[in-house]
Amino acid sequence: MQRGLCTVVSLSLIVSSLGGCASQAKPRVAGPQVYGYTLNQRLSVDEFKALSDTGLETMSGLSIYELKAPAGAKLSLYLERTLWVDRVEKLSGPFEVASDCENAFKDESAQLQATIAEFNSRRARPGGAPRQVGDIYASQSTTPCERKGGRDTDAQSYRYRLAASLSTETAPVKHGLSEKVENAYMGMWMGIFTIVLLPFVLVGAAVGAVTD
Repeated sequence: MQRGLCTVVSLSLIVSSLGGCASQAKPRVAGPQVYGYTLNQRLSVDEFKALSDTGLETMSGLSIYELKAPAGAKLSLYLERTLWVDRVEKLSGPFEVASDCENAFKDESAQLQATIAEFNSRRARPGGAPRQVGDIYASQSTTPCERKGGRDTDAQSYRYRLAASLSTETAPVKHGLSEKVENAYMGMWMGIFTIVLLPFVLVGAAVGAVTD
């Protein structure tokens, strides 16, 4: 029985490995420092203890922690399970006047963009060549000033969001006939492995049953 089980496990491992041949471990490249935290680096024990767990998690499995910042602002850190900083996001403090919020947004967005541009320039390819598959780069996302809403005391105030993260350049998504051919090819090989190893599974199970 144990022999048959081991054979089944071996078969499942081989098949699963075929599906994961193209997967790659996330490169550990230290990114720029954003709001006091270095992207793609592990937090220290003290840094982690200062955060509050929101109990929220992204679809990709990142845990979201928060930290209050000066002037009513708030930082959100998106952490991998090993406490690596994947993304840093800032929600600004409240502004009573829209123009004040917009001016602050422009200044802080420009500062963040300068930090990201400096990091990307150090990792850029010679001669201004475009990024290749596997290259690491930093990017920012922004949400301009908007009213908070709700029933809080500052519900009519304005806030903005800024965020930074690292990304890996990937190949363009395949479409059409070539993708279908590749999928069919992989499916064919997985079927062949299953057919070839299936007799060994049955024999192993039979021998195990007799032995037991």
